Amino acid sequence: MRSLKLVLVVILAGVLLPSLPAQVTLTPKFPEKFYVELKSDHQRSGKTTKGETKDKTETSLVLGVAILKTNDDGSLIAELKIEMYKGSVTDAAGRRTESALSQLQGTTVQVTLDAGMNITKVDGLAALIAKFDPQGKASALAKANTTDHYETLFRDWAGQIFVPLGGKAVNKGDKWEQKTVRRFAPYGSFRLTKTLSYAGTEMVDGKELHKLTFTTAHAFNPTKAAENAPLKVTRLSINKGVYEGTLYFDAATGRLLRADCKELRDLVMTISTDVRDSELRLRDEGTSSMRFHEKNPLP
Repeated sequence: MRSLKLVLVVILAGVLLPSLPAQVTLTPKFPEKFYVELKSDHQRSGKTTKGETKDKTETSLVLGVAILKTNDDGSLIAELKIEMYKGSVTDAAGRRTESALSQLQGTTVQVTLDAGMNITKVDGLAALIAKFDPQGKASALAKANTTDHYETLFRDWAGQIFVPLGGKAVNKGDKWEQKTVRRFAPYGSFRLTKTLSYAGTEMVDGKELHKLTFTTAHAFNPTKAAENAPLKVTRLSINKGVYEGTLYFDAATGRLLRADCKELRDLVMTISTDVRDSELRLRDEGTSSMRFHEKNPLP
């Protein structure tokens, strides 16, 4: 009888007690060379006491990525090359202006990332900056602003490509962080703290992929060269800041396959000039997508 009771207790324990959640370790396996396709679509508006302006921007970008060095702790150095860049601006009247920014085509930089996939250094921008000022006539302020702009841009792209995957076995709901920067030209940049979360698996195009989601906290930094600029942002408040999305990771290959994000920033700024201060309200809303390729997707 005692043995029968023991068997019943074991059976009931198996029925009533939940099983421990399965852990998974998301380990990246970067190939020596791969390609990333990024697309974005943003609508912006600016409102002052004198009226409101609106425009829409679209960009399409293909980056070739080569892993130059990988350290034992997971930190690495990667080369980013712009294989293709296209952009357009559509004003409130519907007039569309195309821009390929020929200076960017073929540009190569090196980015250094620590073990947490935070970008610590960007090298190789001098050659790009020289393309925009071949005769060397630009002022020191203009050079500083241009350098700051493109460094932040490459940091942003690298931050989307190299995503920390927890660094250890994770369960559904586990969270971790990544620090990134988003340029807000010409006023400054946002320091973004991404909080990533493991959301389990999901079937995508007939394949079981691991799903990550992220949300973001915002903090504003003025442009480095702002002290000597005729136009300064003396105050900035964020009515609403949203940068969130979903990423899909293939454990079989050890690679991110895709990411889809949405953004919204509603800001109020006080802009100071030598003459007077004025208030500007800006709203920037859009979506972006990223796809990873083993081969160059360009024809």
